[in-house]
Amino acid sequence: MNVQKLPTESTDDLAYEVTGQVFFASADNFIAQFDFSTQPKTVSIDLTHAHFGDITAISSLDKVVLKYLKWGQM
Repeated sequence: MNVQKLPTESTDDLAYEVTGQVFFASADNFIAQFDFSTQPKTVSIDLTHAHFGDITAISSLDKVVLKYLKWGQM
């Protein structure tokens, strides 16, 4: 599993690309790859090349999305 921060046109935005398999053993590492230290205007997460293998993996994605939604950024 790899989470790569992508360049964006604006410094107010964040973009990520997730590739590979996310499953229970990598769920905590998945969450740790996201930058929650700033409050960007928008966040996009490309999951085109990612596979979420179990409910723990899906829950980790949900945690990331909910954290950014809490700040109104998705």
